[in-house]
Amino acid sequence: MNSKTKLFIQNSLIFVSGIIFSILITSWAFSDHFFKLTMDGYIHLERFKSIKEALENNSLPPLVNFIGFGNVGEIFTAMYPWLTGVIFIIPELLFSNPMHALFFGFTLLNFLTIVNSYLMVRYLTKNIWIRLVGITIYELNAYHMALMYSRNALGEALAYTFIPLVFLGIFKIWNHNSRGILITGIGMGLVINSHVITSLVITAIIIIIESYRILTKKFTFEELKHFLLSALIATLISLYQLINMIWIICQNHIMLTWRGIQTVSLKNTFDVMLNNQITDHQDVFNMGLLPSVLLIFFSFIALSEKKGSWKKYILLSLILFFLTFDFITYPTWLTKSFAGTIQFAGRLLGFVVLFLTIGMVLFLNKRLSLKESKILFFTIIFMLSLMSENAVNKFHYLKNDDPIRYYLTSKNFNKTLSLYSYGSSDYILAKKDNKGYLKKTDTLPNKYLVTEHYDNLTLKINSKRKKNKKINFFFYKGISYNVTLNNKRITNYGHKRLNLHLEKGSNIVKISSGTAWWNYITFFISLITLFATILLTFCKHTIVSTPY
Repeated sequence: MNSKTKLFIQNSLIFVSGIIFSILITSWAFSDHFFKLTMDGYIHLERFKSIKEALENNSLPPLVNFIGFGNVGEIFTAMYPWLTGVIFIIPELLFSNPMHALFFGFTLLNFLTIVNSYLMVRYLTKNIWIRLVGITIYELNAYHMALMYSRNALGEALAYTFIPLVFLGIFKIWNHNSRGILITGIGMGLVINSHVITSLVITAIIIIIESYRILTKKFTFEELKHFLLSALIATLISLYQLINMIWIICQNHIMLTWRGIQTVSLKNTFDVMLNNQITDHQDVFNMGLLPSVLLIFFSFIALSEKKGSWKKYILLSLILFFLTFDFITYPTWLTKSFAGTIQFAGRLLGFVVLFLTIGMVLFLNKRLSLKESKILFFTIIFMLSLMSENAVNKFHYLKNDDPIRYYLTSKNFNKTLSLYSYGSSDYILAKKDNKGYLKKTDTLPNKYLVTEHYDNLTLKINSKRKKNKKINFFFYKGISYNVTLNNKRITNYGHKRLNLHLEKGSNIVKISSGTAWWNYITFFISLITLFATILLTFCKHTIVSTPY
């Protein structure tokens, strides 16, 4: 059997094993045929409904959300990336049972995380068992399980999936492999199309790393040129989303994400790790007991050894790890600055795991034989599989641990996602004092709702007499609206908030909005750039070398 045949069989086995393992990891969160949903998950599934319905009608979604969010006319589609969300949206188009679609979406998410992390570690070592150790750490840590199953932070989970591609590309750029330009561009473009905050954090980390390379005189003009080309590719891949956001922000004063740095409680997190739990509480974000022990162990070795390219990744992981805890008090000027965009210091744990994975793989690569690395892999995957399955099941079967908990089944899926108004004040229009127009006690338009679709909604308002009435549906500059009252089009419907001249009796109000022509152009540019770059990446000759 020649080497090419062996490599093909090996890759095929890894591919099939990855699929089976992804199904297994997903099944933990769907035990007894229900899925435990938290607030973030509710918001994500709500916004995916609009996009799904638009695609069913062969259209891109308008920038305004008519479905859900209290029917206030939210702009999640404009402000929150959704392109990589097709991992969850396309299954909804293919499966009649929404639970089957959700299961398929999470399976695909886990599989892509495994594939992308494999592509990264494959570049770091030729030892297949060490590669599998790296994949296991990146996939089965508690932080990743929490992203998906207890926080339901689907945007962040999608970004986590594509982060390894960014660093694979960076390694190639450092080693003068021009293919790294394409891979970094693809990875960063997909991260931006998943979660804006993560893309800002990863940009800051790359700037810090490249600043270190400048100080150590490893940075070159060629490297700068390659990074600029990668940034151009990433910008084109995310052009649709970036233009939408800029279009809205430049014309409207809206409530953006709050700024602050909420740290992780060292004591509480230690207790949570010992109890092997995952939760959606930001003060106990953690990556699990075993990865934490591994980080401390390798940190001691890194501090005691003088040489080794692996050291800087472990030490960077350790620094980021310490930055998450509450023994550090961040000054107000910092928390209210650009740095405060991160909101939760625990979000750094995704990068802690990433650099731990890279550092471990590089360390083990020159120290373990195939037999030793094989034993290590089976030990780690056995321990992490047991711990992750146990943690997910503990959260899954714990009922009513928070007021915002929903237990989705095939029967209650659609009904549950139509009952609540979470996210109704996100991205809402703001006053001069930077407070949103919508208050918690305000009546929402869903009180009058008759029908809702991806591009319109219909309200029925009863009035005992003729009068003017303000409804908390908001109008954003830059978006074209069409409003009818009792089948008559009206143009004087209010400046920022819907203001109606009601007739006595029943009043039918219909509000609609279409997709602008330039949305199709930017969307087309994003897709063409993505597919063309992927094609070029596969076609371009690979230069194999070890990162430094």
